[in-house]
Amino acid sequence: MAFALLKVAAECGDHDAAFNYGIQLSRGKIMIPGHNSIKAGIVIIKTLSKLGHPMSQVTIAEIMFTSKDLNERTRGIEMMKKAADDTPVACFKLGEVYRKTNVVPRDISMAKMWHIKSAKRGIAASYFTLGVILSTGEGVIDKTPDFAGALKMFELGAAAGNVESMYNAGMYYLEGKGVKKNAEMAVEYLVLAASQ
Repeated sequence: MAFALLKVAAECGDHDAAFNYGIQLSRGKIMIPGHNSIKAGIVIIKTLSKLGHPMSQVTIAEIMFTSKDLNERTRGIEMMKKAADDTPVACFKLGEVYRKTNVVPRDISMAKMWHIKSAKRGIAASYFTLGVILSTGEGVIDKTPDFAGALKMFELGAAAGNVESMYNAGMYYLEGKGVKKNAEMAVEYLVLAASQ
């Protein structure tokens, strides 16, 4: 029933419904008798991407990232940047692309920039990633970790609901990393993480 409603909404011009319908087709969750449902779903998503639908652009860009063709991967980056104007998820994904993939040369300063944009727009996982970057000294010439800065990011991530940030903040307080040891704060964060 839900898939039928998605299809109707998509046919009425609802791009978000069309995207969800295309995703379900591309994953084989919906079958169209006599057709290749997976291909049909990808066609829908590509069409929406060309119309500027941000999540469709994110999805197609991620597919482009897997290409062996450097030009295709470069077009994927440009598409993801375009989507980043409208969706913070694209900012997060760009941060990850610059941090740990072979899509583009690794560039921690670009990764940080995109994760900061993502975090400011509500993606809690970006606070965690920024904390990890600071805690490892990535992007710093002498590789000196900034535990106090990392803790601040983990606390912001925890406040935004990121479980990994809650755990890391708890461990930092327990071990005294970047802050004076504080068993009470450690327990508070660790219990919060465990309750999620």
